[in-house]
Amino acid sequence: MVSIIIASVDSRALSKVKSNIQETIAIPYELIAIENAKGERGICSIYNEGAKRAQFELLCFVHEDVRFETMGWGKWITAAFESNSKLGLLGVAGGAYKSRAPSSWFCYDGYHWLHQIGVIQHFKYDMDRPVTDHSLDYESNLKKVAALDGVLLCSRKSIMLNHEFDETLLTGFHGYDIDISLAIGQHYDVMATNQFLITHFSEGYYGADWFEATLRVQRKWEHLLPIMTVQLTKQQLKFLEKRNMRFFLHIARQIGLSKIKRLRLLWGSRIVKLTGWATFLKLHLELVKKRTYRL
Repeated sequence: MVSIIIASVDSRALSKVKSNIQETIAIPYELIAIENAKGERGICSIYNEGAKRAQFELLCFVHEDVRFETMGWGKWITAAFESNSKLGLLGVAGGAYKSRAPSSWFCYDGYHWLHQIGVIQHFKYDMDRPVTDHSLDYESNLKKVAALDGVLLCSRKSIMLNHEFDETLLTGFHGYDIDISLAIGQHYDVMATNQFLITHFSEGYYGADWFEATLRVQRKWEHLLPIMTVQLTKQQLKFLEKRNMRFFLHIARQIGLSKIKRLRLLWGSRIVKLTGWATFLKLHLELVKKRTYRL
C-alpha cells in the first residue's frame, strides 16, 4: 500500500495521471493531490503536508506531468523497500556524485556511468529536441546514488516525518530533491532504479529560481561535499568539479550576474582543493568566454 502525493498546478494533467496510476500501479493506494494552481505555496510545504496526511507507511512524491509505462510499478517500489531496511529514498533518476561546485543531481557533460535513469524524456521548452529514452543506456537494476531527481521520490512516512523537506530554506519549486537526498543520505541508502519506467513530459528549466535554490542548497551542505557512492580518482574528481562549476558559471551569466559576482561565486565555491590551482585558474576564463549548452 502506498500514498501518492502530488502538488497539482494543472487539473488536466492531474486527471491524466490519476487514470494512469489506477491502470498501472497494481497495489492498493491512496492519492493525495494538493491544489496549487496559483503557485502560492512552495513544493516543500505541500509535500510535508502530504506526508502528514498519508495513511500508509510507503510514500511516493511524484510530478503530475508523468506517465507510468510499466504495469505493476507499485510492486517494484514495495519490493525495493521490503528487501532493504536501510533504503530511505528511491527515485528513477540519480547520480552517484554530488559535487562541491553548485550543481543539479547529475554531472554536466560528465561520466555516463555515474548515473542511473529510468525516464523517457520529452522536451517542453525545446520542441525540436527528440524524445529521449534514457533507460536504454543503463542496465536494469538499483544503484546507490548521492542525489535524486525530484520527478519521483519514494520513502517511508516514518523517515519523512523525521527528515522533512526544508520549507524554510526552499520556498519555491527547485532544490528540494537535492536537499532531501543529502539529508536522508546521511542516515539511509538513497537509490535510483530503472526497473520500472516513466515518461516525463517536461524537462528542467535553469533560470534564476533554479540558480538561487541550488546555491542555497550548496551552502547548506558545503561542509559535507563532495559526496560520492563510487570510488573516483583525483583526476575524475577534478574533471567533474570543473564541468559542474563551468556550467553553473554559464547559468550565472545567462541570468545576468555581473562578472564580479561570478568571480565571487567561483572563489566562494572552495573547489580549488579538488581541482588544483591550474584548473581553478583556468575556470576564470569562464567569466568572459561564451559557451553554448543544450540544456
